[in-house]
Amino acid sequence: MKVFIDTFGCTFNQADSQIMAGLLNENNAILTDSPEDADVIIMNTCYVKHPTEQKVITNIQRIKKQFPEKKLIISGCMVEIDPLKLEKAAPDASWIGPHKIQSTPKIVKSVLNGEVVRSTGYSNDSKVCQPKIRSNPLIHIIQICEGCDGKCSYCCTRFARGTLQSYPSEMIKREAEQAVSEGCREIQLTAQDSAAYGKDIGESLSELMNRIADIKGDFKIRVGMMHPKSMMDDVEGIIKAFKRDKFYKFYHKSISYDLCSY
Repeated sequence: MKVFIDTFGCTFNQADSQIMAGLLNENNAILTDSPEDADVIIMNTCYVKHPTEQKVITNIQRIKKQFPEKKLIISGCMVEIDPLKLEKAAPDASWIGPHKIQSTPKIVKSVLNGEVVRSTGYSNDSKVCQPKIRSNPLIHIIQICEGCDGKCSYCCTRFARGTLQSYPSEMIKREAEQAVSEGCREIQLTAQDSAAYGKDIGESLSELMNRIADIKGDFKIRVGMMHPKSMMDDVEGIIKAFKRDKFYKFYHKSISYDLCSY
């Protein structure tokens, strides 16, 4: 089976696509560089803003018009956030929800057999230490947690990603060590809210940062966006960790509005 994966959106979504690619590769699928060469097209969607929503829908319509004979699978945030609009845009497409990406090889095989499969909903499956095919061989993305513990009324991503689920720091460190041993020069720690890491499992972002920074090797660490309120519980530890040489010196801060009921 030949599969093309088209990815929209954030670093976290890119990592989801890399896991899907890794799982497909382990199941003897051929990953193509263009939809023309594929039997199945997976479109991994972002749905964070209205312009992005329009771009995604336009691309779904384009793919259906340009390649009507090919099987189409929609994955990513749109699947959970706006299934009614997705059904209208692509009534014969199959779906893979953000929490169901580990079922990708099985779903692709079923789709090739003529089935329409729609796998949605939440799960506790870990996205750490999964097989990945990196889009850049020197950069390795690690998802440290998924979802958040906020209720921001302007944000639809929480409906796709669910409540906060942090992954164990020892598994995250193990994946980072493997990536560095394979020659990666940059480790990206990503989440919907990196500063919320560990609040559900009794750990903290600063502790995780220090554990990754202790890994031997010539590499740098980039920490993804964090909500200011989540950061305040660990602000001194995070600032101290950022002073270590391994870290890029910047904060990627998400913005809070008056509508936020965090």
